[in-house]
Amino acid sequence: MKKIILSAASLSSILLLAGCSSSGNPQDKLVECYGVSNTGPNAPLLMTKGICEKLAHTKMIDVTADDYVECYGVAAAGENDCATNSTACGGTAAVNNSPEAWIAIPRGVCMNVKGAVVGQLEKAGSKK
Repeated sequence: MKKIILSAASLSSILLLAGCSSSGNPQDKLVECYGVSNTGPNAPLLMTKGICEKLAHTKMIDVTADDYVECYGVAAAGENDCATNSTACGGTAAVNNSPEAWIAIPRGVCMNVKGAVVGQLEKAGSKK
């Protein structure tokens, strides 16, 4: 189980690197691609724009910093992004999959991780 959790937590870093490709090719841009997921037409899959355009019957939405959410219940122990009800800082969750610990990842990724609960990422200067 830990291996899967670490993979999910590491996925956001990998996807960010892919989205920041130095090629500058707009086809390398990450999008949420709708209409192709096995879980239904309203479940997005995160992929490059070029791949989504090649698939039939799809629509896509660009992934921006505003698309990141607090994804609860999937963080590996010690990998949470911020404080929880029982810890003061990020990186202090004591157990895997704590329901109160979260990591910031794109909404489409969080929606497709088993056991994940999508929360709203607090913007700088705003209050929940």
